[in-house]
Amino acid sequence: MTGVEGRITGLVGALREHGVRIGTGETVDAALAVEALGFTDRELLREGLAATLLHGPAQRAVFDPVFDLYFPRGVGGPEQAPADREELRDRLARALAADDRALLARLAAEAVDGFGGYGGYGGSPGSDGWSAHQTLDRLRPQTLLARVRADVRGRDGGTGFADRLLDDEIRRRIEVFRRLVGAEARRRVAERRGRDEIARRAVAPTADRVDFLYARRDQLAELRRVVWPLARKLATRLAARRRRAARGTIDLRRTLRSSLSTGGVPMRPVLRRRRPVRPELVLLCDVSGSVSGFSDF
Repeated sequence: MTGVEGRITGLVGALREHGVRIGTGETVDAALAVEALGFTDRELLREGLAATLLHGPAQRAVFDPVFDLYFPRGVGGPEQAPADREELRDRLARALAADDRALLARLAAEAVDGFGGYGGYGGSPGSDGWSAHQTLDRLRPQTLLARVRADVRGRDGGTGFADRLLDDEIRRRIEVFRRLVGAEARRRVAERRGRDEIARRAVAPTADRVDFLYARRDQLAELRRVVWPLARKLATRLAARRRRAARGTIDLRRTLRSSLSTGGVPMRPVLRRRRPVRPELVLLCDVSGSVSGFSDF
């Protein structure tokens, strides 16, 4: 299957492999969304497909890079020759100061083309692939914070707390550029090796599908954040059951008999005597050193 239908089914298949539950109905809705939205506004198309295929905001971490593979910004590398490193850093600093997303995307393509090739520094035309990590390591956008801050402050002013907010905003823009570089590198590699393979291998899975032994610190933190409400709910239910078990249930017959002395009003409920029963659940936990990662979680 080729064309738009092939891209939609490929996108759905890649999302399914990453654990996103998508049925036939959602796939048909996605095709209708593409027909209605068209390809003029790529970000509008992204949001339309996300609305028809996803079931929660947590799945966007998988959807966005997969969408970039099946509906890329372009094909091939940039038309102009790779720029000099310092000249590209100067243009990147100005784009970050202006928060120009379109220019950041073009600079990400130039950076990957000029500094991300496996064939050597600036030797991507004859290289075997492209690396986002290598591109960012050579370009080092995080070191532009002071330069961008000075540029923005020179135009807008601000001190103290405003400067701290400005630094956070600049870091957010730098992180956007880093994601654009990653998406561009995946796109270039996918053109050579195939979208399906790169979608399966190069897109990070969600935290709930990561092996505990190989989970990063941020993934473990995400798992704890998701599990915590469930743990609170289970603990609340268990505490309520224990309170009821400690008091015992109301003995209706004895309570009505006791209420005869108060005109039929059950002023003092009579409880049944609690009888010990076997536990409904026995949980065996191995907390030895060989499974410390699991037992800690």
